[in-house]
Parts: sequence; structure tokens; C-alpha cells
Amino acid sequence: MIIHFDHIRSTKTCEVFQHGEKPDMITLYLKKSQLAEDGIRPANGLTVTIEEAHHD
Repeated sequence: MIIHFDHIRSTKTCEVFQHGEKPDMITLYLKKSQLAEDGIRPANGLTVTIEEAHHD
């Protein structure tokens, strides 16, 4: 599953991303410091890939 998130706002310590509309909206909060470490620019939005966990 691939989900695209739009950057909707910044808080003091986090960037806030959103996908969809209420009541099915998904909101993702990520630390500004972690995004900066990885060179991710919030204004571009995010693409998240979700896969089922495989336990050995």
C-alpha cells in the first residue's frame, strides 16, 4: 500500500502531514530534527509505503 501525505503545518518540534478527509483522514507527526537529518523537505510532502510484517 502506498499513501501520499501533504504537509499541512509545523509545530515547535514537528512537521504535520495529512492524507484524506474526515472521517478517514490520517495524520502523521514527524520530528523536525529527524527529517532534517535525512534531508527530507516537508514542503514536498511524503510518500509512505506500508507492508505486512513478516516474523521469522
